[in-house]
Amino acid sequence: MEQTGRRKALNFIVGALILVFVAIGVFSAVRFFAGRAQHLSLRGQQLEQYRTMLRPLVMNDPSAFDDVTLANPDELLSIAIWNILLQNPDPDRYDFVEGQMLLPKTEVEESCRALFGADVSIRHATVDGGGVSFGYSEKKGCYIIPITGVNPIYTPQIDDVEISGDRVVLTVGYLSGEDYSRNEKGELIAPEPAKQMRVTLRRGADERFFISALQDIYS
Repeated sequence: MEQTGRRKALNFIVGALILVFVAIGVFSAVRFFAGRAQHLSLRGQQLEQYRTMLRPLVMNDPSAFDDVTLANPDELLSIAIWNILLQNPDPDRYDFVEGQMLLPKTEVEESCRALFGADVSIRHATVDGGGVSFGYSEKKGCYIIPITGVNPIYTPQIDDVEISGDRVVLTVGYLSGEDYSRNEKGELIAPEPAKQMRVTLRRGADERFFISALQDIYS
């Protein structure tokens, strides 16, 4: 009983460290912009929902796709995994092996479909994304999440929103984490976008929106 208690305590500590490390860089850059753009209006809340949805996409900087069903499945898996980690899941829910968290593939599948719709193809495999490698264990049916620091290349900025029926088209600026600066008051200053992409969201059968396309803004 005592050994079980120690194991759970160790799991909690290790899990907490994982979630702290994966958050490094992401929220240090995003907090400022989110706070600046967050308004009490409905539009401000909606923009923050879009940013939250797109954070794992933008930090992975995947290849463009006109149809999500034709997108690189490994890139979609990595984005789905990051989507879970950025939501600060309770580490006590998971098993740990040698200090690494085991993330069930069923949760990754749910995350992938929530982001990219029910028709997306899921092919489990070891994937790299956001500067981290997530090993896949077919035997355990899970992904192995390492403890590592992460400085995302990009964070999202919503530059424009077009709504037409069951479609939302977002113009998204990719803000480089390395280009943030501070003024003489020590306040964080967001950089100009390193690039812009067009993200199309479509309403699914369950009435929730999912990412259906990612295109170069000039295409």
